Amino acid sequence: MEMQQLSVLLPLADPQVHWRCACTIGPDMSTLTLPQEAPAAEWNQLEIGRAFVEASEHLKRGEDESALGLLEKVVQHAPDVPVFLYLLGVTQVRRKLHAPAVANLKKALGSDENNTDYLTVLGAALTPERPVEAISCLFRAVELGSRNHQTYSMLADLLLADQKANLALLICQTGQAICGDRVEILRSGGLALKMLGRAEEALHWLQKAEQLNPADTTTLISVASVLLDLGLVHNGTRYLERAVALDPENATAHYNLGFALLLEGNYQAGFREYEARWMVRELVPNRVTYPTPLWDGSELKGLRILLHAEQGAGDTIQFVRYARLIQERGAAAILLVNRNLTRLLSWCEGCEIAPLDAPLPAHDLHCSLLSLPQRFGTDRDTIPAPAIFDIPAEMKQKWSEILGAKTRLRVGLVWAGSPMHRNDRNRSLSFRLFSPIVEVAGADYFGLQVGPAAAEQTEPGIQHSVRDLAAQLTDYAETAAAISQLDLVITADTSVAHLAGSVNTPVWVLIPFAPDWRWLAEREDSPWYPSMRLFRQRVAGDWESVIASVAAKLRYELR
Repeated sequence: MEMQQLSVLLPLADPQVHWRCACTIGPDMSTLTLPQEAPAAEWNQLEIGRAFVEASEHLKRGEDESALGLLEKVVQHAPDVPVFLYLLGVTQVRRKLHAPAVANLKKALGSDENNTDYLTVLGAALTPERPVEAISCLFRAVELGSRNHQTYSMLADLLLADQKANLALLICQTGQAICGDRVEILRSGGLALKMLGRAEEALHWLQKAEQLNPADTTTLISVASVLLDLGLVHNGTRYLERAVALDPENATAHYNLGFALLLEGNYQAGFREYEARWMVRELVPNRVTYPTPLWDGSELKGLRILLHAEQGAGDTIQFVRYARLIQERGAAAILLVNRNLTRLLSWCEGCEIAPLDAPLPAHDLHCSLLSLPQRFGTDRDTIPAPAIFDIPAEMKQKWSEILGAKTRLRVGLVWAGSPMHRNDRNRSLSFRLFSPIVEVAGADYFGLQVGPAAAEQTEPGIQHSVRDLAAQLTDYAETAAAISQLDLVITADTSVAHLAGSVNTPVWVLIPFAPDWRWLAEREDSPWYPSMRLFRQRVAGDWESVIASVAAKLRYELR
């Protein structure tokens, strides 16, 4: 649901308008005078003019390839006419020939530097490879008062990709004032409001865009994303089903439908649709090619299958349970994972571990861990039990000694995940928000937080509330061993939630109002982890009420 590929440009000003700015032309094409600087070369002026008009007609019909050939000849014979360079640049952008488009459009601007149409298309040409320059170019067009609505929507989308939602919204509001209600501006403005956490306003903008073009799948997908943010999962699913019906080849629609279906607990259909993630443009960089075939669920006996991590550590810990099912089919499971997980996963019986930074071991097939639920036809009743991590006795003893003599309930705390996570602003908390929890008497509190957020424990007034273990939690194996010696873990939606659930230590997870699909909607338990309890936001952004519920529950348990 990110910035759309800028592959189709543009609802152009009529090329004839540009033509008449540069030439004098009779209504029957019988007379034509090119600007002084345009040489006739091998074609005469009339032939150049006719080729240009013919090319513009091809463009209107979507016949970009034939238009490109004509315009290249036009520019070859009249290389200094800005409108010729402009239309050639437009065609090259539409054909994804961005480098030559940039050259031609810059040359056109050299003769007409304040032309907002030229600046807008140059911004489109620069976007794929040089987005910073594209932003500067489009800002220039805005400053000059462009009346092309795509100037504003493209600039807003670039700003959204750079996490500048406030500025993107301002651009959309400016574009709306100048161009009126246009689908692209309303959609970009809606996504800016969504990013700012103003979901109801976002829905208003996006549904106005939907009214203008009910068959626009990009808008339907955006509406669905906001409906999910508002907790209206069933409504969001219906929108995504409409998008898929209108555009069956739209990978983003299928992928988001998978997310919504999984959130509803419709696992078989959800995991099937979720496979479309491999074709979503924004996620393509996550895809790694392997020298062996992708496993499609067929016979495995006697084969070696490489199971590779795809997203975060939490996903790996959650789905490594499927390695056991692979082994039950008579295959050898090889886990390809980050170094910080290798020792933990070596405790999974029968699994061979391959670090990501080492040469690939010999194997016959490969499959992503997150694709295994689909291959095994998982539904709510057939979710495998969590992976069993056989933590060595000496590690347990080590952590028992580190934690000290047990006189009260031992509670581990994690309040923040990786700041690189796409939804981190919604799922992570500050340590200070945990104050009502650590003020509950009768328990000893231990900080399992690692990374930059661990330093929050030193804030004045709360620095002695929790014993900080960060320095000793050098990998997930150490964290698992520490958790095995605790009575309870309270955590934000992080990898530690999955780790505690797998170690079978009671774990309370703080869930944002718009949750990840794996936590389903409404439930207070999780079918993935028997020892887990979920504490959900009932109002977006309201962690104080969630923390109050956790503190009250802890106080009750300690009574």
